[in-house]
Order: sequence, then structure tokens, then C-alpha cells
Amino acid sequence: MDFKEFITESKNTHMTHIEDKVLYGGVKGTREAIMALRSLRDMLKGEHDGNVSVKWDTFAERYAQRRA
Repeated sequence: MDFKEFITESKNTHMTHIEDKVLYGGVKGTREAIMALRSLRDMLKGEHDGNVSVKWDTFAERYAQRRA
């Protein structure tokens, strides 16, 4: 198997952060966050198939570099 079979890149212009669900979604958002984390846990344990998406936020890094 080739590494490129597992890694794909695409532009993701918006991804809600899990903490935003809690902060802005109240009880309903908190429940959604918990369910999402449980689903991720189960997927990583191999209990079901799924995909994981990662978005790299670089603004904070650039901001810290400018201030240093």
C-alpha cells in the first residue's frame, strides 16, 4: 500500500471547532460535541469505518512570530 492512498488534501474553508459547539451551542451543542468525540473514539478503536479531517490553523503561529 502506498502512503498516498491514505492521505488526501483539499481546501476546507470552514470547520467548526469542537469547543465552539460547547461555547455557542449550549446544552444541545455540548451533547453534539460529546457524541462526535464518542464516534471518533469508536472509529479509532475499529468499531466502525470513518474518515478524519484535519484543518491546520496557522494564524496564531504567524501572530506569535510577529510579536516575538
